[in-house]
Amino acid sequence: MADLITDLVADDLDAQILTHRMAGISVRAIMRRYGMTKREVEAALDRALPQINNATRIATIKLELERLDQLIRPFFVKALAGDTAAASILVKLSERRSSLLGACLDSRCSNLVGSDSTLGDEQVFSALEHRSDAASAAECAGLRAERPCLAVYG
Repeated sequence: MADLITDLVADDLDAQILTHRMAGISVRAIMRRYGMTKREVEAALDRALPQINNATRIATIKLELERLDQLIRPFFVKALAGDTAAASILVKLSERRSSLLGACLDSRCSNLVGSDSTLGDEQVFSALEHRSDAASAAECAGLRAERPCLAVYG
C-alpha cells in the first residue's frame, strides 16, 4: 500500500513538473522550487511524457499522413480547376507529406529536373548515386547524416 501511495505522489509531482515546464518555466527554476537536481527534473519529465518508440513513431506518422490526405483532397480539386491559392496550399501540404515519408522535394537533392517524369530508372538512380553521400543527403533534408534523402518527381 505504501508503494502505491509513493507512486501516486511521484506521478502527481511528475505531472506538476511537466505542467511547469510546458508553461515555459526553466529547468533551473523547477529545480529550485522542488529542491531537485537537474537529473531528477529530467527524469520526472521523462516519466510524465509519453514514451516514443518505433511503434508509436510509425502510428503517429500514419495518423498524420491520413490527416494530410484529408486536407489535400479538396485543395487538389480546386487546384485542378485553376485556383492558384489552392495550388499553393496543395504544394505545401504535399511537401509536408513527403517530409514525413523521408522524401526530399528540395532541388539540391539531385541534378534532375523535378517536373521531368519521363526519366528512366537508370537516369534517376544515376543522379541519386551522385548525391548519395551522407553529408549531401543530410544537408538536403536537414536531417542527421544517417537518414537518407530521397528525390521525389511528380
